[in-house]
Parts: sequence; C-alpha cells; structure tokens
Amino acid sequence: MSDSRHRAAVQPDPRSVLSHSAPTDSGWRPKAGSAAAADGRHARAQRTHQAVLDGLKACLESGVSQPTAKLIAEHAKVSLRGVFRHFGHLDALLLELDAREHQQLIATIRPCPVDGPVEKRIDSFVQGCARLYEGTTIVRRALQRYAAISESLERYRDRQRRHGHEKILTVFAHELEMCPAADRRERIQEISALTSWSQWEELRHYEGLSAARARKILMREMGAILTGPPTAAG
Repeated sequence: MSDSRHRAAVQPDPRSVLSHSAPTDSGWRPKAGSAAAADGRHARAQRTHQAVLDGLKACLESGVSQPTAKLIAEHAKVSLRGVFRHFGHLDALLLELDAREHQQLIATIRPCPVDGPVEKRIDSFVQGCARLYEGTTIVRRALQRYAAISESLERYRDRQRRHGHEKILTVFAHELEMCPAADRRERIQEISALTSWSQWEELRHYEGLSAARARKILMREMGAILTGPPTAAG
C-alpha cells in the first residue's frame, strides 16, 4: 500500500504535526528576471532550506519527537510559509536532515583501510561507526520511530543497508573472499546487524555502556565473525 493511502498531504496548519508521506520536491523555482536577482533568490532559498533543517534538529534535540510546523518555524526563525514551501512532509525533512548530518560526519572520519592486519581494519571500521552513530543518534531515533509507517523511510534504510554490505565486503575482502558464497553472505549480514545503529543504541542507551566499552564489544564480535570457522549449512 502506498504512502498516500496511509496519509494525506500536509496542509499549512500551524497546529498540525507534519504528515508522514513520501519525500517530494519542495517546488521552489527561481522566477524570471536578471541573473543577479535569480542568484539572490536562490541564496535566500538555500538559507531558509538549511534553517528549516536546523529547526527540526533543534526540536529533536530538545526532546520534541513530533514537532509541529509552527514549532519548527520558531526554532528556524523563519515563517510558517517558509517551512511548507520547502518541505511538505516530515519524511522529507527527516531524510534530508539525516543525509546532511551523515555527510558532514563522514567528511571528518578517516576512510577504513582495505589491507593490512584485520585487527586494524576492524578497529577503524568500528571507530567510524561509533563516531557516525554518536553524532546522528537524535535523528536516527526519529527515523526509527516513523520507518514502520513510511515506505519512503523504509526504502531509505534499505539503501543504507545495501551500502553497508558493500563497504563490509570492500574493507574485509581478504577474509570474506576465502569463504563459500553462502557463508560469505551470512557473515556480511551478521556484521551488518552487529554494527548497525540499532545495535549501537542497544549497547549505549539500553545497556548503559560507555562508547569505549561498546566499541570493544563490537570489535571482539567482529573478529569472531571474520576469523571463525565456516558456518554450518542449514
């Protein structure tokens, strides 16, 4: 069943929570005019666009899990119309905010080596996951909250999962290529689940472990998966 069957499009009602439908184009286009005027409008639109994302982030960080458009506008210091002009649905806001935060953090994380001792590659891989998850937990919690009722968010998570599988295969190619195809696929899935944000949240939030302790557990378990004997068929 499509998203539209679940939820109606958002109307600019300051009292309502943004709806959870598929991400849509903001619809903003520069009007005809001089190049300088068009550039100015585009720059202002981009500032508003980023301000709305900042407003949503501020709401989530303050503990508001289902912010209204009015509250987002207040945090963003933009008009209510500005929110609806750029984002008609909470899905679109959440997806773009997560993508922005992800890209900003990835730029600060050293790429994992693809050769050398497996222990160093595991350490680099887990360190990268930890930094990314620590920096995006607030947004990830919101994404998890709505994924069950949003096909667009579920598709987004599926793309992230596939990308993660590809990264695992690249970083640990030496160990995984020695495994039979079925066993290799299973090990990739095990590492993907082990190093997912939901597992990090389990260790950090629900078990109350420090980041250092959580990293140590993940590194130990990854080592066991990568260097363990072939998994029995069944």
